[in-house]
Amino acid sequence: GKTAVGLHRAAFLMYEHRERLSREGVLVVGPNQRFLRYISQVLPSLGEHAVTQLTIDGLADPRRFATSGDSDVAAATKGSIVMVEVLRALARHHINPSAIEAPLGHRVLRLDEPDVADLIDQALRRGGPLNSAREGTRQALAKAMLERRFARHPGERPQADTLRTQLLKSRQYNTIVDKIWPTQSSSQLLRQLYSAGPTRDAVASDVLTDAERASLARPNAPRVDDEPWTSADLVLLAELEHMLN
Repeated sequence: GKTAVGLHRAAFLMYEHRERLSREGVLVVGPNQRFLRYISQVLPSLGEHAVTQLTIDGLADPRRFATSGDSDVAAATKGSIVMVEVLRALARHHINPSAIEAPLGHRVLRLDEPDVADLIDQALRRGGPLNSAREGTRQALAKAMLERRFARHPGERPQADTLRTQLLKSRQYNTIVDKIWPTQSSSQLLRQLYSAGPTRDAVASDVLTDAERASLARPNAPRVDDEPWTSADLVLLAELEHMLN
């Protein structure tokens, strides 16, 4: 009876404050999909339709469902606040500064590794989503390479805008940037954390014990859509998505 009383109360509030709640929306959080199916017709039957229903897992990611479970050790490890540090290290793990050499017409543009590393470091210090920072760095690297070229060939500076556009569209240049700072997705990163022991050790050895790192290990499913995500995984995926995008 508690659920019925609660939903009737929600319907009353939606009636009394229709303008505000139809604008802001109403969220019903249930323990599982079976429960939500059971109550799904109660509010509509009372004349209220501006309702979103989610499970606890759905709050983390409404596009995915938990299809598996964790051991006690794995659940405790994934739920620990230090996992934020692990995920941050994981998201930056594949950013590897190196010297750049890219053709542009009859020119070969170059930038030394220390200069590349400095531009990447500046982007990371500014913070914000990593995939956005990557795009800013792609632009900054192109500008730095051209500035170095113009220092030696000042007569080309009037063509700066044209050359910059050509460089940013260049397949060779973008391939180089992808090697230095690849575009990443939350699911790809988390799959790698679980399946690759060297990656786990590199990003988590400072904050997780050997047993905790071992508890995260599992093989990848053949396809990312088949991955047996757990409830804790959905939260980690949401955190990674926030870091990336």
